[in-house]
Amino acid sequence: MTTFHPDTQYLVEYAAGSLSIGPSICVAAHIEHCVQCKQQLNGLNSCGAALIEDLEPANVSANLFEKVLANLDEKQELAPQVLRYSSEIPKAISKLVPNGFEDLPWKKYGKDLETCRLTVGEDKYEVSLIRMQAGGVLNKHTHKGLEMTVVLKGALSDKYGVYKVGDFSVCNADDQHQPMATQDMECICLTAVEAPVKFKGWRSVINPFIEFQPA
Repeated sequence: MTTFHPDTQYLVEYAAGSLSIGPSICVAAHIEHCVQCKQQLNGLNSCGAALIEDLEPANVSANLFEKVLANLDEKQELAPQVLRYSSEIPKAISKLVPNGFEDLPWKKYGKDLETCRLTVGEDKYEVSLIRMQAGGVLNKHTHKGLEMTVVLKGALSDKYGVYKVGDFSVCNADDQHQPMATQDMECICLTAVEAPVKFKGWRSVINPFIEFQPA
């Protein structure tokens, strides 16, 4: 179980551009709130830049520069879009949530839980928003793969701690927990799951991740 901050390995892969889309979105959302991880990422990027400077220059075609300029000059017709940016919505998903959380096609599971899958071009992880009512409890569950979570609004708690806005957690197959929203307000989280989670008890019949759909 990783709590509050992503492991250094995730930051290294994120800086290198080798981290999958789903986890990258979660790491990016956390970094927006975390000065510590942002500084660590800046250090990793500086190291990468230094390594590139030490590389031997490669031969390229004589007209490469002209081709790049030609591509930049090509005009693309883009439909205008007004983004109502909210500080609750990380920049990594702001285009997927252009009009705020309330305008999303939430799917309700029971009285406390709603989910909304996000299409991010990912074929390994399912990326979703999870909304729990104030005081709502998600049934106890285990994991068949990695589950990354970043709190975007409100606060969440489980046996490992209390997670506030920007806090990051990773659960794996060895972890079993029962997240609960705090009593004062609803909680909205961004998640990336590698495989369906397995709910315990009779509530397993309403498992919102049973139809695992990376997209």
